[in-house]
This record gives sequence, structure tokens and C-alpha cells, in this order.
Amino acid sequence: MKKYGLLFIIIGTLFSCINSKSKRNYKYTLKRVNNLYIEVYKAGLIGNLTSQYLTDSTNFRVHLGTFDDENGYIYCKIDGDNIYIEKREHGQGSSPQFDTLKVVSKTRYSLKDLKKKHLFE
Repeated sequence: MKKYGLLFIIIGTLFSCINSKSKRNYKYTLKRVNNLYIEVYKAGLIGNLTSQYLTDSTNFRVHLGTFDDENGYIYCKIDGDNIYIEKREHGQGSSPQFDTLKVVSKTRYSLKDLKKKHLFE
């Protein structure tokens, strides 16, 4: 039993050392309207985990979420001052059901508030 505890600690330490914002984990950037960008990073040692950040490069950088490329994605809609974020996942069965999609979480940001707070995550 102690062997499993030691193994769990070693694995946990390895995963905690992963810096999803590291330049070597950088994948690409998507340009959006109003000089907003979505930065995409690889997040994790194994699998297809991806982290996304919304930024204007000077005033704020907000973590939108982490997801598995095979099971879902993060949808970002910019409507004037409002930014709507939805984490969407495909239905699960014996394999991902790509025709079934559900919204797992929703978040709304105000562009003015983000710029005023200078929030960098």
C-alpha cells in the first residue's frame, strides 16, 4: 500500500510541475474582433488536453478553461462589451458521440471590467 502512495505522490508532483503557459507548450493564437486574441496551449503530459486564454496582450489575460480536444471545446462569442464563454462537450457512451453536444459551463465577462482590473492569470 505504501508503494502506491509513493507512486501517487510522484505522479502528482510531475503533473503539478506542468506550466500550461510555458512557451514550449504554446500551440497557436486565434485573432478575434476588437484586438482580442485567444492563446492556445498544450496542457498535460499525456492526452490531448488544451488550455485557452483570452487576452488583449496589454490589459488582461483570462483563463477560459482546459479541455480534451477529443471530447469538446470552448466557444467564445464577443458581442459589444460582453464576452460569452461556453465549455461544450460531446456526449459520452462507449465512445464520444459527436452528434450530441452539451454545455458544461457558461461564463460572461465585461470587456470594460477586464481592462479596468488588469487581471492576468
